[in-house]
Amino acid sequence: MGGPFIRSTFFFSFGQTKTFTKVIVQPSYRAVRLLRNIDREAEVDVRPVRFIKRVFRAVAPPALFISLTAYFGWNALHGAHGIRAYQEQLKLKDQALQSQQDSKDEQIVWRRRVAALKEQALDADMLDERARAMLNLTRAGDIVIPYGPHDKLF
Repeated sequence: MGGPFIRSTFFFSFGQTKTFTKVIVQPSYRAVRLLRNIDREAEVDVRPVRFIKRVFRAVAPPALFISLTAYFGWNALHGAHGIRAYQEQLKLKDQALQSQQDSKDEQIVWRRRVAALKEQALDADMLDERARAMLNLTRAGDIVIPYGPHDKLF
């Protein structure tokens, strides 16, 4: 490698001439080797830190993405508005509909009973017969036919 180069530059401004001298030094082979050795020694100290930074930069974004995906996936299944909560709500809905149907059936039965108690629906002979059977009473001159214990009239 050669020695230093000297370059002169001339600038002209407002009639004045200025000369600037720039010295460009090309380093010798020894200087290059020395600088490389210094860099290698510096890299020994810096290399673990760089490695940790590289690993962190390579691992952190996917790890963050996977953790967010896992969080939202778990909430989609087990959260307050997740799939399991939806299934429980469907079960509760089915129970409520069954309860409503049972209530309607019972209401129909009671309406029928109330309608049978109205004056237009009552027949005096049927009422008299039913009352006597319930109270186990008879009139004089009635014929009583006994039934067995398992043969109930009503």
